Amino acid sequence: MKIDLYNNHDAFIKESKQNIDIDQWCRQVGLDRKKIEQHPRIEDIRVLIDIRAYKTWFNRKDIQVFKHIWHQVYEHECPLTAYHRRKLDQIIVSVEYTQQHMKKRVMMMSKKGPSLDKFN
Repeated sequence: MKIDLYNNHDAFIKESKQNIDIDQWCRQVGLDRKKIEQHPRIEDIRVLIDIRAYKTWFNRKDIQVFKHIWHQVYEHECPLTAYHRRKLDQIIVSVEYTQQHMKKRVMMMSKKGPSLDKFN
């Protein structure tokens, strides 16, 4: 039985609120809710969304590779292949390396301490 306003008001209100929340999330992530609901490989989309959260750490090559994989999986509804997974693993390694390198630079900068020139 379809939930609508007349046969179960409370369930209808909860479902409507849930749809609004999902729509807001889709807008934030830049996705189409209807496409996500009908996508045959939603688990692959989830993997890509999780990796896309680290997009600020991608280098140019990572961005190109990720865009290509995203286009194949999201737009053309192809599955993630072993090649795609290997490339995504390389992107993750690259991001981790960049983050570690940045942490080392921050630690080196903080060990130097503040400059005393401004106090003289």
